[in-house]
Amino acid sequence: MGTSAKLLITLAGTCAVLGLSLGVASAATYVTSWGADPGPGQLRSPHAVAIDAAGDVYVADTNHDRIAKFTSDGGFLRAWGGGEYPDPSRLLGPQGVAVDTRGNVYVANTATYQIKKFTSDGQFLRSWRIRGGPHSRNAHQPFDVAVAGRHVYVTDKHHSRVDVFTSGGRFLRVFGHGGAGRGEFHLPCCVAVNPRNGRRVYVTDTGNSRIEKFTRNGRFLRAWGSKGSGRGQFNQPQGIAVDADGRVYVADDDNGRIEKFTAGGKFRGAWGSEGSGPGQFEHPRGVAVDAHGNVYVADTGNDRIEKFSQP
Repeated sequence: MGTSAKLLITLAGTCAVLGLSLGVASAATYVTSWGADPGPGQLRSPHAVAIDAAGDVYVADTNHDRIAKFTSDGGFLRAWGGGEYPDPSRLLGPQGVAVDTRGNVYVANTATYQIKKFTSDGQFLRSWRIRGGPHSRNAHQPFDVAVAGRHVYVTDKHHSRVDVFTSGGRFLRVFGHGGAGRGEFHLPCCVAVNPRNGRRVYVTDTGNSRIEKFTRNGRFLRAWGSKGSGRGQFNQPQGIAVDADGRVYVADDDNGRIEKFTAGGKFRGAWGSEGSGPGQFEHPRGVAVDAHGNVYVADTGNDRIEKFSQP
């Protein structure tokens, strides 16, 4: 089984997923999943997940062109985004979603080059386009979004950069450009911010198979990871999340697992394997952590959200 052995144990309907790697163990217990069954909460290719202060779950239901909102155990609450042009609340292929401390919801509406902002019950507030800078006429394509205080961070995947805005959409700065050096990106997918103080920004530098860490002003701090399937390696890293204690979780897409690290990039374990059973994944592309340490994964290929607890 190489350097990383995974064990799936099912006892009395409860699935414990253990990642055992060279003596470093991380355990996550499968709790529940939802989205695959027919009904108003059915999902189709969900790409991202976010949690608000009350514990409600927001999902970028990409191929349904909407945001779907659930309770923490998967109870469907509402959905929005299915309007027709020129309805400003209309969504088209949303890839990323984030929630601020006031409950406002930010959506990376990738297909229309926009960030859209809503209330927690889906009322449209405003939108803005992602451009190459405050004076550029060239629209760029947002892929993911994260919020810390009044700052909104957006990954512009195909232009290998992160744009920073105020919560009202005013452009502030940009950091990163194409390459494989320190602070450079190749097809950066997703972004997360430390929820405790907003001072550290983490980016999945997908094309370079690594995670990069920055200050909130875009100064490069460190990077970790390489291409592969061993501990701390990645094969198409996608979604990223940071918990209240600074631990970092990465959706390692093509390896079908979630990896967990310290804030400084030290590997702490992994769980999951490819498949459609409890605790398995088919291209996991989004991850979020709630205030209690529960981990939610957008299991994109299986059209569902999976929830895990941690000890």
